[in-house]
Amino acid sequence: MADSPLLSSSLTQRARWLAIPAALFTAGGAILLWRRGQTEAVLPPTTLDLTDVVESHVVPQAKSRKPQSPVRWLLYLGATMLFAGLLVVLETNTPELSAALFTLLLLASILYGTFRSADKISQFILSLRHIIAYPRAVLRQNAAELSLIAGSAAVIFAVWSALLFWDSRSFADALNQAAQMFILCLVALWAAFALRPNDIPLMTIMWGRHVSEPDVTGFMPNMRLFIRRAGTRLALFGGIALLAIVTEINGQFIKSDILALASVHVQFVLLVAGAILLVIGLTGVVTRVSTAQSTMSRLERWRPLWPLALITLIALVLRFWHLDLAMRFLIDERSFIDGTYDIHGYSFVGLLQPFSSISAFPYVYPYWQTLTMALFGSTLFGLRATSAILGTLAIPATYFLARTLFDRKTAILAALLLATFPPHIQFSRIAISEISSPFFATMAFAFLARGLKEGQRRDFVLAGVMLGFTHYFHEGGRLLFTPVALTWLVGCLIFMQVKDLSPLVAPWTRVLYHIGRLRRELFLMFAALVIIAVPIYLTLIGIDRPIFARLVDNHSGLTGNYWVTLLTTPDGLQEHFQDHILPAFEVLFNRQDSTLFYSQTTPLLLTGMLIVVTLGFAFACYHWRKPGPMLLIIWVISTSLGNTLMKDSTGSPRFVMVFPALAILAAVALRYFVPMVVRRVRWQSLAIATFSILLAAYQFNFYFNQHLPEYNYVFRATNGAPDGYDAAWRSLNFPKYTQIHIISTPVYNQIESQGLIMIWRNDMPVDTLLSRYMSPRYLENLACGVDHAFYVQKKDEQVILMLNRYFKLDPPQFTQFTDLVPAERFVLYYAPYHANDGTPFSYHCKHVGQSSS
Repeated sequence: MADSPLLSSSLTQRARWLAIPAALFTAGGAILLWRRGQTEAVLPPTTLDLTDVVESHVVPQAKSRKPQSPVRWLLYLGATMLFAGLLVVLETNTPELSAALFTLLLLASILYGTFRSADKISQFILSLRHIIAYPRAVLRQNAAELSLIAGSAAVIFAVWSALLFWDSRSFADALNQAAQMFILCLVALWAAFALRPNDIPLMTIMWGRHVSEPDVTGFMPNMRLFIRRAGTRLALFGGIALLAIVTEINGQFIKSDILALASVHVQFVLLVAGAILLVIGLTGVVTRVSTAQSTMSRLERWRPLWPLALITLIALVLRFWHLDLAMRFLIDERSFIDGTYDIHGYSFVGLLQPFSSISAFPYVYPYWQTLTMALFGSTLFGLRATSAILGTLAIPATYFLARTLFDRKTAILAALLLATFPPHIQFSRIAISEISSPFFATMAFAFLARGLKEGQRRDFVLAGVMLGFTHYFHEGGRLLFTPVALTWLVGCLIFMQVKDLSPLVAPWTRVLYHIGRLRRELFLMFAALVIIAVPIYLTLIGIDRPIFARLVDNHSGLTGNYWVTLLTTPDGLQEHFQDHILPAFEVLFNRQDSTLFYSQTTPLLLTGMLIVVTLGFAFACYHWRKPGPMLLIIWVISTSLGNTLMKDSTGSPRFVMVFPALAILAAVALRYFVPMVVRRVRWQSLAIATFSILLAAYQFNFYFNQHLPEYNYVFRATNGAPDGYDAAWRSLNFPKYTQIHIISTPVYNQIESQGLIMIWRNDMPVDTLLSRYMSPRYLENLACGVDHAFYVQKKDEQVILMLNRYFKLDPPQFTQFTDLVPAERFVLYYAPYHANDGTPFSYHCKHVGQSSS
């Protein structure tokens, strides 16, 4: 039977009234506790020594009070029990009230017992504090040994994690164990740094070289200052004007016939001159106050850079060695070949306009390729030399960034590891534009870091200009580096300390202080960024092209329908994590490249490199509030998270952006972790140099002795047909207008063979045909008056017989490259044209009268 509403209302009202005495009892107990705390124990009478009284200082004593009488507690408890008993008698028909009263009595009893045993409880708490403090004392006393143990454990866990990540490609169960070992590595390394803190040279804002407006007196100094300021103003407006002209040439807003006559060389000169004038104009005229005068000569100042020069030379050799022959095929380079032909072939080419709907990037990179082809020749070597040069320039750029964020040793290690980093070498030897954006981004981060460190206005302007140029190449650079820089800048404003500002200042006060000191420099940096980057987007708007064509035209990004499904499906988020988020991070250490740009057998980080990168990432997480570690964390995580928005989240070309950060993480691990394990100072530098050289040699050996042979084999095997690239290489010295026919089963891709030949010459058309489609009619329709080269599989005997019947063929020729398996080798049958050689083909040409166009 259900309770009546009247009874429920009565019980609720009584329960509310019961809360009043409960609150009174609790308040009464609190008052008694406070009163007990105000009393002091009365000392028993003792005898005092007169000498102690004379020698001691007179200390005023508080008036002693008598201890609280137990009668108060008895009265309190008695009143509680009496009041509870009365309520029980009055409410015998309401069990809910009886239970509440019982709870109240229990609370009063616990309160009474606690107050009566307050002294013992306080003694217990004090003893507990001593027990807790004892391990701290032991830790301080044995911090060095415990730090060594924790650091060694971190190394073991890192090695274990790297090996398990390697095994997880074959055994999926090992992936969870690898993740656990990775977490244990982080914890062990954090414990090692917590036990043995040391002075680590991380970047801080010092404001030691303050930049201010010049203040001069006198007529002539003021006149010279006026002229200098007027010159910078003219440079600023001149730079903006030149960039506006370049924008109009490409965007064609007013459709000027005169501007349309500007060649791509003129446009590039205008772009570079506008950027230089912009830097001069935004920097203005400043006075740098330096407290120290350098007494070193120029040679002494440049002498510490000799390791960087040597490493850069090694990087240059590694990127140019057999640049054309080590990979004798096109790796998505056909679009850039067409871009170079457009520059040479069309009367007008917009430097900032996209050169393809697939590779929707400006003509800037193909223009650079035309320059290197003019320097090294119209060969595959000259086409790829642009990437090799930019990849080499990334080495000193990474040194510059690491030197600013950390120290010189870290910078040298980072340069060495990046110079031999296999994925970076790979993309430095491919004629695609992905290698360019990281160079400009690294320079932008370096200038911004030095600007925050020293406060020079020019560094902020250069940071903005370099960051603006990241919008001129691959679309990933546009979407990644500017948000990373802004996020890092906000983090620096929040967490970085200033030398003349107390660390106890509130965070918002610190942020406002930073903004107040940097407001002009930050404005100039953002102005430079916008002025440099906006011509690209105005050009796209002017010619009615999408801002992010790779996402729109190529449908490479996840669409709106995908996100709607993800939000409305119960398992949508879990599937997105499994299909996109996890693979975007695994490609660094566990998952192979989903494309054919890099190795199909290893992830981006080799096992040995993964160990030091793991330790470096743990170091960065421990010091995450410092500018250097903060930038590395944001850089790595943002790159992987950005790839989670793509349909293919594991494509290696979009991870080229993070290669400098990975090299710096590895350098940080060697620089700051090895001294924790190797305690003798004189051995530390030797150990760091040994480990870094071994790691560099390990990467170098993998790339040239293992990766390149495997990559060549896998790349050719994915096609299934014989190697049409080999046919193109063998055709480069044919007579002019020779027509090339590649006949195979399956048919070879005509675009690739034709594209490779086009690097050298464009007078030889390529035709590909399935073997079973070869017929006399096909041969009769061939052009007359020119030579014909037939690349045939050795097993196609019928095709060979047909060719021998229609042509007078030269002896068969075979490839000179020994790295091709027999199934990939074409047999060349060359048919030189002779008008009266008596063959059916010459008879047909003589009577039908066909000739080449």
